[in-house]
Amino acid sequence: MTITLIAAMSEANQIGYKNQLLCKLSSDLQYFKRQTEGKLCVFGRKTIESIGGSLPNRTNIILTRDRNYKAVGCHTYTSTETILHQYRQYNKEETELMICGGETLYSQFLPHADKLYITRIHAIFPKADTYFPKWNSDEFRLVDMKFNKADEKNEFDYTFETWERC
Repeated sequence: MTITLIAAMSEANQIGYKNQLLCKLSSDLQYFKRQTEGKLCVFGRKTIESIGGSLPNRTNIILTRDRNYKAVGCHTYTSTETILHQYRQYNKEETELMICGGETLYSQFLPHADKLYITRIHAIFPKADTYFPKWNSDEFRLVDMKFNKADEKNEFDYTFETWERC
């Protein structure tokens, strides 16, 4: 099983403010959809609530400390280790476990990550309260990147980056 973190972040690794994205780039939302459809997607409770619940065409998994938390169309777990054990035992090697945020999930799964899909937004936002964790770029190698200019549907320049663990 491949463990992949997928995130959009600013030049300062900012990812959100008050449980919302810092901006909504149309191309990034489409990229997220393409990369995650048909896959196992792990969300923190706040993240799944901020997007309005489970996403179609994915296996939606929620990680929360609340043992009684339930959400329609989602599997709920209370530990990173349980998710890793459950899906490593159950799924084939070609399965991709997509870690979709937020900050706490990224920190918990980063040591296990095989791949990172980063949308680097070429901006720094005046307000942010959540960040992608610091990571050692020496542990990953950049295998693909595509720069995109701002346009009528995307307020900022951005780059899609794919990193793989060395």
